[in-house]
Amino acid sequence: MTAGRRGPARLAAVAGVGGAAWITAAVVVAGLAEPGYRHRSQFVSELGARGAAHGELFSFAGFLPAGILLLAFAVLAARSVPAGALSVLGFGGLAFYAAGYVVAAVFRCDPGCDLADPSASQVVHAVIGGLGYPVGAVSVILLGVAALRWPGVVAWHAALGIAAGLAALVATLFVVPGFAWLGVAQRIVEGCVLGWILACSIYLARASGRDRVPAA
Repeated sequence: MTAGRRGPARLAAVAGVGGAAWITAAVVVAGLAEPGYRHRSQFVSELGARGAAHGELFSFAGFLPAGILLLAFAVLAARSVPAGALSVLGFGGLAFYAAGYVVAAVFRCDPGCDLADPSASQVVHAVIGGLGYPVGAVSVILLGVAALRWPGVVAWHAALGIAAGLAALVATLFVVPGFAWLGVAQRIVEGCVLGWILACSIYLARASGRDRVPAA
């Protein structure tokens, strides 16, 4: 990794780990605080819905900072790896996925994220969120393939991206209202995407420490 890429790589690693950890912790804490909430069968967005016990707090202290951190990761990571169409498309897709958290914070869903008679906010929330998951899954697949050209990448890292992306893509088919385990399916999607972001952050952190220029 060249000296010009080490700075962005370190920042990308911090943003990636921070964003993934932040949203995970926020979901766990908010889930415990929301009366009767079930991770198995409910959308994550229901924690930030209008009418939720701490909906506004979760939206602006959970979704928003996580989205900003993950968006920063996507932009900085794209500057830290060798240029290529797959990397550009992959990190561009992850930027869209990350932006979905920001959109979710501003355009909160209706109580229960009900689509029967949706408000304008619910429609925006559902459309961006609905697109974000498959885009995020495909992006991880593309980046898994692209990683084969990155310096210092071992085969398992590339394989992890492809496998995680495929698993996330299949799980998106079950993130639909009415499915009894939709919460599990949604968390599989997010776990696969965020898990790859963590793996990539670790790679970038290690890569930024290689080939240091000796002090004068």
